[in-house]
Amino acid sequence: MKTLPLLRRLGFLFSCTAFAVLVPTGCDVKVDVEEGDGEEPQPDDCKQQYVLCLDQGHSADECAPLLEGCEPVPVPDDCELQLQLCLEEGIDPTICKLEFEQCVPTQPPPVDCQYEVAECLKQGQPIEVCEQLCPPHPCPPPPHDDCELQFHLCLEAGIDPVQCEVELQLCVGPPPEECWLQCEQQGLPPEACKALCEPQPPPDCEWQFHQCLEQGIDPAECEAQLQECWEPPPPPPDDCKWQFELCLQQGIDLAECEAQLQQCLGEPPPPYDCWEKCAEQGQPPEVCEQLCAPQPDDCEWQFQQCLEQGGDPGECEVQLQQCWNPQPPDDCKWQFEVCLQQGGDPAECEAQLLECLNPPPPVDLCAQNFQVCLEQGFDPAECEALLIECLNPPPPVPSDCDLELELCLQEGIEPAVCEAKWQDCLGQPNPPPPDPCFEQHGACLEEGYEPAVCDQKLADCLGQP
Repeated sequence: MKTLPLLRRLGFLFSCTAFAVLVPTGCDVKVDVEEGDGEEPQPDDCKQQYVLCLDQGHSADECAPLLEGCEPVPVPDDCELQLQLCLEEGIDPTICKLEFEQCVPTQPPPVDCQYEVAECLKQGQPIEVCEQLCPPHPCPPPPHDDCELQFHLCLEAGIDPVQCEVELQLCVGPPPEECWLQCEQQGLPPEACKALCEPQPPPDCEWQFHQCLEQGIDPAECEAQLQECWEPPPPPPDDCKWQFELCLQQGIDLAECEAQLQQCLGEPPPPYDCWEKCAEQGQPPEVCEQLCAPQPDDCEWQFQQCLEQGGDPGECEVQLQQCWNPQPPDDCKWQFEVCLQQGGDPAECEAQLLECLNPPPPVDLCAQNFQVCLEQGFDPAECEALLIECLNPPPPVPSDCDLELELCLQEGIEPAVCEAKWQDCLGQPNPPPPDPCFEQHGACLEEGYEPAVCDQKLADCLGQP
């Protein structure tokens, strides 16, 4: 009598061992537990066998096939009732079936399932093992919107749909425009309406605002800080251009705004020192005094005099521009006038003028040397070689500083940095070339012209009135 139960236990153990070996290999294994005369196990026996399998040290996945013979969870009556009502109303059966399937997972687990879990826990099994007896649905229903849920509960309670709709609107809240109107009708202050009806500030600004209030600072000051946090930061106060534009936007006089801009930028560079430049050129003091002495009137004064005398404003403006930007003197015309003033023959002066206006082409030194070479009886081939060498001179040999500059640029260094190194290599930059006006003045005196005439020409060349 005791042999048969022992054989049954050995057979069950063999089945579980075979299942443990075959499952990792990917085989489709079904554990069949024979009971009685080969009949399907009852639900209670099915779950007891599952627990017994776990007691023998097998994992939940290995024992899971034992639960396949258990009866499915009964469908709640309310879901079946909804399905029947849906079909009776003539709705598409596909839609009714879909609603029925959505209804089933939302129902609570059956009592027997929860009872089996409780019994499993009483036997000392871990909760992970016992949960296999009553697994949750793989697709839980999504969380309901609170306002929508309250609305459906209101309708299911048999309350008037109009009243439920009103409560739904109160839960959702009115649009911003209606919110402001209702808030003002209720007599609330604008600050409260703004907090209720306008979107909340960014988290950082709002956090700073609450921190300010918690520190016991004046709420008005905290509100000012909140407004400053919302608004974009202003440009830096030391921006001279921004201050100038702000001055113009405020309607202040342009001259005053320009004065403020000049003060912001700093003192302007010193004006051009005519006396210093004249002395550098080696001119005598009397010439520098005549050229650089301040004149009794300037361009602006001449412009005002032109307007006060009733002159055309457009013509006065042209004269002002000419005074500011004088044209360089015409050397040919000036020489012609000097020739006539000195009592020269008008025909001779005119010939000099034509020669000045149409100067002969510059002498080609290379061609001239080639002709001289041939005239002196040298070999024509040698003269031609000298001509070619004259026309195509070899490039100058670069200096060490030039080579360093080229190497610096090839290394990809900034051109400004390379040029600064090149200047340091060359030493102090070369002094500026002498003003050609002073050279012309010296040539004028050497030619025997009157000093007053030469001085006037120098003044015209330098742009002095």
